[in-house]
Amino acid sequence: MIMRTITLIIIHCSATPEGRRLDFETCRRDHIRHRGFTDIGYHFYITRDGEIH
Repeated sequence: MIMRTITLIIIHCSATPEGRRLDFETCRRDHIRHRGFTDIGYHFYITRDGEIH
């Protein structure tokens, strides 16, 4: 397998208000239902406690 050089990494923050829970499945459903995506719009989803999906 030929590995390509990574030249750009983008980190996005949802700016979810303190006290509001935005878990992976909720975010995924929002992207599918309201944004017309076929799945969540991120390669990785990291929760407030550091869990990676």
